[in-house]
Amino acid sequence: MSIELSNELNELGWWSHWAHLSWLSKSCYRLGSREFREPLFNHAGFLRAKKTPDELVTLAESKYLGEGVDPAFFLQRLPEYAHTRKLLLDRGYTVTDRFLVLRLTGGREREEGSRGGADQTRPGLRAKETGGHPRNL
Repeated sequence: MSIELSNELNELGWWSHWAHLSWLSKSCYRLGSREFREPLFNHAGFLRAKKTPDELVTLAESKYLGEGVDPAFFLQRLPEYAHTRKLLLDRGYTVTDRFLVLRLTGGREREEGSRGGADQTRPGLRAKETGGHPRNL
């Protein structure tokens, strides 16, 4: 399993403590919460880019609208998601947030004199867009 997929599944597992996680397909998930109405707890996303995500987008939209929640999608900011991004933008979605997840590969010791012993960090850089309708569109 790739580290990106492992990270996505780990993130979904964490969010599923506060929102209901369901799968619309093998690679399309949906988080929903009646208690927390904001997009972090109510969004759909893809673990892999789809060439024709239209039906999954429509399905996710109908579920959110049926619950009285504005649909939101989180997408990776990668060329493979260009079709999905265009589809969502053409349907009236807007990019409402962007965030970066930065990792530093390997661990390193803190400098002498700093508190707390070892500072363990993991490397890399990932970007996502989030919000009222996307995540890395």
